[in-house]
Amino acid sequence: MHWGGAVLISPERQYIPMTARLCFDCTNNIAEYEACVMGIRATIDFKVKSLKIYGDSALVIHQIREEWETRDYKLIPYEKIGHKKKDDICRKSLILFHC
Repeated sequence: MHWGGAVLISPERQYIPMTARLCFDCTNNIAEYEACVMGIRATIDFKVKSLKIYGDSALVIHQIREEWETRDYKLIPYEKIGHKKKDDICRKSLILFHC
């Protein structure tokens, strides 16, 4: 069992934490993707105009930025969702950071 989470921070410094329990067996990379996609979906729901994503998984950040290719077949669906969601907000300012 894994947990994933994201925190949205508004320009006014309002913090909106989100967590989700993943009720299936998965790798840490899948849990990282789930958290990233959850945060991106929330920004779409909140109609965010500018977005900076900070993540500690170099793999997820570089794959969503399309700088690294995905070789693990289990991650390909997540990468596609990440790209789709990224494209959904492309007209907005989007910056992804590995930290």
